[in-house]
Amino acid sequence: MSTAINKRPMSYYVNSLVAICLMLFFGFLPAIEPLTPFGMRILGIFLGAIYGWCTVEMIWPSFLALIMLGFTEYTTVTAAFQTAASNETVLISLFFLCIAYLIQTSGLGTVIANKILSMKISRGRPWVMSTMLLLAAYIATILLKSTPAVLLCWTFLYSIGEAANMPKQHKYMGLMVVGIVYTSIFSQCLIPIFMGVLVNFGLASAAYGETLQYSYVVFMAWAFIVGIAATLLYILMCKFIIRPDVSALKNIDYTKFADKQHLNSKQKVICILFVVLIFALLSSSLFPSSWAVTKFFTKLGTLGIVMGFLALIMFIPSEGKSLGGNFKDLAQGIAWDLIIMVATALTLAGALVSDGTGIKVLVADLVTPFLGNYSPYVFLAVLMLLVLFLTNLINNVVVSTILIPIVIPMADTIGFSPVALTSLFTITASIGILLPSGSPSGALIHSNREYLPAKRAIWYSFLTNLSYIIVLLVVAIPLAMIML
Repeated sequence: MSTAINKRPMSYYVNSLVAICLMLFFGFLPAIEPLTPFGMRILGIFLGAIYGWCTVEMIWPSFLALIMLGFTEYTTVTAAFQTAASNETVLISLFFLCIAYLIQTSGLGTVIANKILSMKISRGRPWVMSTMLLLAAYIATILLKSTPAVLLCWTFLYSIGEAANMPKQHKYMGLMVVGIVYTSIFSQCLIPIFMGVLVNFGLASAAYGETLQYSYVVFMAWAFIVGIAATLLYILMCKFIIRPDVSALKNIDYTKFADKQHLNSKQKVICILFVVLIFALLSSSLFPSSWAVTKFFTKLGTLGIVMGFLALIMFIPSEGKSLGGNFKDLAQGIAWDLIIMVATALTLAGALVSDGTGIKVLVADLVTPFLGNYSPYVFLAVLMLLVLFLTNLINNVVVSTILIPIVIPMADTIGFSPVALTSLFTITASIGILLPSGSPSGALIHSNREYLPAKRAIWYSFLTNLSYIIVLLVVAIPLAMIML
């Protein structure tokens, strides 16, 4: 034990002390209006956890943050841990990591990666191959939802890295880790029946006083153009600005993948079951709500479907044992750093914007000065930049919940469509990846320390936000004003 401790640099202890002091003592500072003393305590715990995650590690700052949260009026220590452990996003992530591990260890991920690598269009063209990988993440998110799709595509990326003998913390690997998450965000905003779109338009309709009517086809066309533009610009930024060394991908011997693109019997069964999993997850969107199959899978919910899939693969026999082995085998794929940090980040985000902290009032005060007499384009640009800034600090859903009711009633006065404004909110408020607290997507990026060191995660996320601003100003806003 002492040997391991001695290997830690002095910065580890200095940063740890800063994180602890923020959690313990920030709340004793005079309250900054409109924050309350209670809000200051919550904010201190929140800042301390983020600082610890970014400079030290993820597990003990998470535990300490939840313990400190339990000593506030917000909750108890036991309830704080129960809230973190019972969050549906956390549980889905945990069990889907087991599925991703099965796909990886079965060799299925390697087969898919080999197909991507050996396609003629990808050979000797690392950035073409990278674009295809991000597009695969875009499509997978439509089918599987964000977190499962990201975890699955990360598995493909890891297999590609292994094939090219790339170190795990190579710049290229980190860029693709971020790129997969970034691309999946736009896919989440593509389908009008997806939860994020429904929630934002529901908030907008309530604030506007009537249901907003819009064409699903036009909305999807706009969202698709924005998403593809953002993906391509991200690839260009990686290639021409960050410029990681991708020579290892150019020099891959593609002929060695020729005999590794065929599925064996076990992989075929897993593929079939995976298609069934996708079908189950999409059933509520594919079929009328009155159908028995829709009612059944709706009753199960996403968590029940994923756990049912795990039960099935542990029941089906294969080669003298179950298809997925026992749960202990599958649990090796659980990244506990990721799970614990995501659980804590979501719990703290909820506490931060709870009644009595003053955070909601603070955000509203920040917005008010920007609601002046501007042209529609300038108004949308300034507002969306403010949304982007806020969503990188606090939960994306919270940002929309606070701001949409404030600005939607002004749509007619300013001279732009409330549909256009809501659509822009839907995407922009989802780009909360700079810090783990911004969104589940941000938490995913910052939890992947194996491939992406903390400082690099912040830097790449910052550059990604800059690239989105270009897409926002050049593509998203002008097209929204024309199409929506």
